Amino acid sequence: SMAIIYRGEGERAWVEMRPQWWGILGLIGWASLVASNVYLITKNRMGGLVAAIALLCCVHFACSNGFLPGWWIFQLVDVGTALASLPMIVVAGVLAGVAVSPQSSIHLPSTRVRWAILYGAGLALAAHLLHSLHDLHPMFFINKISATVPWGLWCSAITIWVWCLVYFLVDIQRWNWWTFLVAPAGENSLFAYILAPLLYAVFDLWTLATGSPFFYWSLGDHLITGVVRSLAFAVSVVAITGALNRLGVKPKL
Repeated sequence: SMAIIYRGEGERAWVEMRPQWWGILGLIGWASLVASNVYLITKNRMGGLVAAIALLCCVHFACSNGFLPGWWIFQLVDVGTALASLPMIVVAGVLAGVAVSPQSSIHLPSTRVRWAILYGAGLALAAHLLHSLHDLHPMFFINKISATVPWGLWCSAITIWVWCLVYFLVDIQRWNWWTFLVAPAGENSLFAYILAPLLYAVFDLWTLATGSPFFYWSLGDHLITGVVRSLAFAVSVVAITGALNRLGVKPKL
């Protein structure tokens, strides 16, 4: 009944629920689906995960060049991004998880740190080398909107390095006193994700009510104030998430 009631944009019909852009949560779902299947197929084999990362990159390149045939799935989802470059980022994270799992041959904390640094460097080097080909085709640009492979590799490299720093501080140096600041977001990441656009809507309502531009938007006109604004906003979202959780307000899925 909901599929019949739903009204979308475009041509009118009895059932207007049609395949379109999946939204961020939908893209996360597709990427997780591909990555989970890759994990099940490779069965904790790090070499297999590396091969999967390379294969997903190749699929994105093929789709960007129109090489793959027009199968039915292309009518439902953008294969080059939703089923290739974005899952590649998730698989890169899965590889890091496998590397530090009990089944891994990398046991010593110091060895894990060195491995993570080198792994991130390899991803960054691959991203840089591919980006050097940007004059040949736009798919080699570092472009978030197009979810290009160089962008995905850089994201993966930065994520691995950040994880390495957190692992060194928390698990090796035992500097874990500060983790309570980010724990609410880690425990309720979906809630924090939903809360952020709700705050943007509140800002817009304030602007409409007062009839003057809200200072939050003007802070994004310059790099330094924009970075400070983003950090303050992130901290505020985490703090509000934690406060609402303590009051028993949390999403139930």
